[in-house]
Amino acid sequence: MFDLGSLRLAPGDVRRVQVPVAFDSLEFGGETYAVEPVPVECDLELQATQGGLYLKLRFRADVAGPCFRCLEPATVTAHVNATEYQEKGADPLDDELGCEYLDDGELDVERWARDALVLALPGKILCRADCAGLCPGCGVRLEPGVDHDCAPQELDPRWDALRGLLE
Repeated sequence: MFDLGSLRLAPGDVRRVQVPVAFDSLEFGGETYAVEPVPVECDLELQATQGGLYLKLRFRADVAGPCFRCLEPATVTAHVNATEYQEKGADPLDDELGCEYLDDGELDVERWARDALVLALPGKILCRADCAGLCPGCGVRLEPGVDHDCAPQELDPRWDALRGLLE
């Protein structure tokens, strides 16, 4: 938690501070991903106004773990640039005028940074953009442009009636 009261911000004041955040590992689809470096140096900018407080969070972090398609090691770099606003007297849970990470003058930088990092990640963490994944028949890693000979899959006989409708 970062105590905003210690900054003594008056309307028009801007403060920039670096806050180290040690991320716990992330879990997606039952796989664990590490966030590097440890800790991540987050740039926090706070700007007071007559009616509230603007908050900006910027950092870069690498997320490493298994590729979504082939399970080989993969690393993606996320560039986070998040903003929040808290209007004086507004409910922190108000989507437009409140900041859910701010409670009684204390900013939960760790939770905000974690949420912002997850939102900045791509939908799938891949070892490379053209990763073809694994063969569903034999489990061999498929390479783009390389032929793969695998025994044809036996079709499930329960689908024969549906196949008959399509022919």
